Amino acid sequence: MSVATDIVERIDTIPTVPTAVSQVFGLINDPKTTMADFERVVRPDVGLTANLLRSANSAYYRGSREITSVREAITRMGMRRVFEVAATAAFAKAIPARLSGYGTTSEDYWAHSIAVAVLADRVGREAGFTYPDLAFTAGLLHDLGKVVVAGWLDSNDALAVRPGGLATVELELELLGTSHAELGEALCSKWNLPRDIGGASRWHHAPGDAPTATLRYLSTVVHVADIAAHVAGFGEGLDSVEFDLESLERLSLSEERVGALVESAKPEIDRMRELLAAVGGRARAA
Repeated sequence: MSVATDIVERIDTIPTVPTAVSQVFGLINDPKTTMADFERVVRPDVGLTANLLRSANSAYYRGSREITSVREAITRMGMRRVFEVAATAAFAKAIPARLSGYGTTSEDYWAHSIAVAVLADRVGREAGFTYPDLAFTAGLLHDLGKVVVAGWLDSNDALAVRPGGLATVELELELLGTSHAELGEALCSKWNLPRDIGGASRWHHAPGDAPTATLRYLSTVVHVADIAAHVAGFGEGLDSVEFDLESLERLSLSEERVGALVESAKPEIDRMRELLAAVGGRARAA
């Protein structure tokens, strides 16, 4: 059995996300979704309801009264924040304390994922992308395949990879025969997430190769947000990173404009890290 096949088969050992969480992922990208739809999906899920109430009553919102029901929580937080709590609860527990092969901690990984999500939303809106909430989701989950790789490395002594040794997709393909981008798409498929979410994971390092126009655009948004997050110092540190001019041209954005979006997004990124850290059980990254 090849290394790549062995890693792919590991996906079958990763627990699926709860049904309610999968449904919330679908609702957030449907313009016809109402608060009643969210309440109907969330209420039967005890864990999701508990996380939602905890978040609604957190210092982040500083409400004048205690929130005791799902409907009140949705009213206070908004459907977008409900989605963010659900997404965080769904995959935060799968992240190991240290991602073997990538030379990064769960805190750095988490900080980077949140930054890319916020920036993908900002970049997508600036570029006129029709589905900004889809861009947020794709940004949040774009590196999910690294969790699969790190878990496989932790359980196999057959392949020794120095810390940070899988810093590029090219190195992953050379050493593993597959990449975190491909594995991310496979895991999204297992979790029954919208196909474009998995597609954005698959193509965020090569957005121009995506098979459809919509997916090329979404993957480009995530790609630019990913680079912008690295440049801004959110999460994993890379020795060298720069914007891809073709991607910027596809979005009709300049490097300077993206830089301005990053600066304006920093307070939101910090606030979201504070809000979601408690839900994901993670300390805020330094």
